[in-house]
Amino acid sequence: MFQLKEDTLVMSTSELQRNIGKIRQKGKPILVTKNNRPYVVLLDYEEYQKLQERLEELEDVYLGAVAEERAKKKGKIFSQEEVEHRYGLRH
Repeated sequence: MFQLKEDTLVMSTSELQRNIGKIRQKGKPILVTKNNRPYVVLLDYEEYQKLQERLEELEDVYLGAVAEERAKKKGKIFSQEEVEHRYGLRH
């Protein structure tokens, strides 16, 4: 069983194929299932962009915290590039 937010529409891959031209519910994700299991999520492009921006913000906060913690431990401040390289976070 999988958990969903209550405003998520669920449909099978066959339903998606039949209704692809009609699907556009702004702001609501669509969970497509295959064999009754989560398969893919469709998002409005604006919502996708918001998620990407938020993810980048969270990565920046994380990298800043990592750099700060390392500086406290070793007395050295690392550049963002050094932290990204060390933790495999290069884009």
